[in-house]
Amino acid sequence: MAGSVLVEMGRVLRSAPRPGAPAVEVAAWYVRKAELLELVASERGPESASAASVAVAARVRAARLVGQDSKCQVCAGVCSAVSMRSAA
Repeated sequence: MAGSVLVEMGRVLRSAPRPGAPAVEVAAWYVRKAELLELVASERGPESASAASVAVAARVRAARLVGQDSKCQVCAGVCSAVSMRSAA
């Protein structure tokens, strides 16, 4: 696994929202987690399929937290929705 993946893993783990955090903050973290897992999946290692599957689940969870329909194209719109709501 590339060093940048390990660095990003650390960032994602350290940025986990605290218990009781607002839904938009938790959703933004799930989006970051999905992006990390997509990066892991792109490495084409033995864990690629599992990482891709968990990335989809993380995006679905993020979408549900911000009240979006999880049936959109693997929650493609969740990133912009989370960004707009967390900026407010």
